[in-house]
Amino acid sequence: ARPWGCPYTVYVLHGTVPALVGTGPASARPALLEALARLDLTPDRVARILLPACRPEDVGNLGVFPRATVFSVADDATYHAGIEALRGRTRRVATELLEGGVHPEWRAETIDAFDAAYFGALPTTLSAVPLRDGQRVRLSTLELEVLEAPGVHPGTLALFEPERRWLFGGPTVCMAEEVIPADAASYMETLRRLSAYEPAAILPSFGGVERHYQAVFRSTSLAANNLLTNMPFALPGPLSLPEICRRDLGAYPQDLMRFAGTVLRYEAMLAELVRTGVAQRDGEDLWSAYRMDRPSRM
Repeated sequence: ARPWGCPYTVYVLHGTVPALVGTGPASARPALLEALARLDLTPDRVARILLPACRPEDVGNLGVFPRATVFSVADDATYHAGIEALRGRTRRVATELLEGGVHPEWRAETIDAFDAAYFGALPTTLSAVPLRDGQRVRLSTLELEVLEAPGVHPGTLALFEPERRWLFGGPTVCMAEEVIPADAASYMETLRRLSAYEPAAILPSFGGVERHYQAVFRSTSLAANNLLTNMPFALPGPLSLPEICRRDLGAYPQDLMRFAGTVLRYEAMLAELVRTGVAQRDGEDLWSAYRMDRPSRM
């Protein structure tokens, strides 16, 4: 029920019109239904669902709520394109890691099991009311400002409630999980924009509520910035992406798919270094070496 090793948080907004932010992955459906039952809330009473992103974790249980109106900044085409791109990236990286033969316990069936758990049972269509940046949307008793949050996944957003200064950070702003960005530059710009709201509480899609926004944004931004700025000086010589990750972790981990997630994160960051001319990649496959043109410290 935890494809990347971290639980997904679904926010339930009570009132005369109950609403949800996110739905969780399909593999966590029994836990979701049990949690809603404890709140005396049946799925047919949920009137609105707002999707903070269109990843499998966000849309996996949409089918449980037949009467709910869904809101998203993504349309059906964007939803499908994003899912297929993520699925393709994940399978490619995991398969090439397996073919590298560096860990004796990695197995091909692990990739298939992950694919079935994470990408299985997703909605075939996304019939959603479209949202746009800066728009206001009412969920239960809250009126929220929609903030598009590009960089992590197509159709990702954040929501800001100005009276309480709550920020629903989606998959973008969280400390419980290492964010896997699709585009490093856009991701960093999104963090800068959201931090300007100085929220009193951050409600992320992964992990619990965070009440010290400075620490959250500082930690999140530093993690990405340090990788981008220190890599040119820390790389001892030409290394492939898996070797760079192994060096930072100390070993190739036993969990193939968790390691694939780490590799995907580093891949997005190194792609930004290649784009800006700081790094060069010798080849196209996962095991191709990266070479750094070290900038002067003067």
